Amino acid sequence: MKCKFIILILFFTNLNILAQNKSNKIYLEYRVMRNRIPSTEYLISNGKNSLYTTKFINFDNKKNNFKKDEENTIKIEQNKIKINKLKYFTTQNSNILYFSSIFPNGKKIIAVDSLPEYTWKINKKETKQINNVTCYKATTIFRGSNITAYYTSEIPIDAGPFKFKGLPGLILEIYNTDTKGSKYSWKLKNFIYPFNEKVNLVFNEENYKENLVTYRSIVEQFDKKMDNFNKKSLSNMPRGSRLILEKSERSGIEKIYEWEEETTQN
Repeated sequence: MKCKFIILILFFTNLNILAQNKSNKIYLEYRVMRNRIPSTEYLISNGKNSLYTTKFINFDNKKNNFKKDEENTIKIEQNKIKINKLKYFTTQNSNILYFSSIFPNGKKIIAVDSLPEYTWKINKKETKQINNVTCYKATTIFRGSNITAYYTSEIPIDAGPFKFKGLPGLILEIYNTDTKGSKYSWKLKNFIYPFNEKVNLVFNEENYKENLVTYRSIVEQFDKKMDNFNKKSLSNMPRGSRLILEKSERSGIEKIYEWEEETTQN
């Protein structure tokens, strides 16, 4: 028990150093539930830049193997990792998010999203232990969804799963509390620190200028396709029949966007 306590002290001391020394990285696995469909997603951060991805392949390290090097630093053995599928790139103190998505047919979309300003309400009286780490409760509204998060100030990194950030510490658990629509949740499953694999955490916009599109254009294009589908369904109805189409609400975690709210207010 005493040895475990010492290891935890060393671990969190190193993580505080991570917040200052951007050359070190931390790797985290999140257990994700999307409307009762489970998956695992991953976050890598150096305290300034973060990469969140939905798919790793060829990752065989099934358990943490703590070892001490000559400088008495706690390290964990790891195998090589390949990154694939959806990637989100974020930077501390910036609301700009870049992401790339690879479809099964090989098609790739590269987009930029301007995240809304997070207005978090922190309640330090409500705490939770996640992987032996004390976390504090925080709530906000994100694009129409009521969100509850638990973050830890013991890991002072402004990052979290999906598009969530803006708290004075790493988000270890987050979920929506809406009574309607799908249920989403992310919770820390495992971590590696220090994480020594060479992974690019910075998105270079100059390399993708010709192919870069806005997330807003993707959303509007999808909505337009749905609208055209509904109109086509109406045109194919037999003469004399009637079809009432109601505008359906989005069931995902992003239900309404900032530009839609601005249009409504105007």
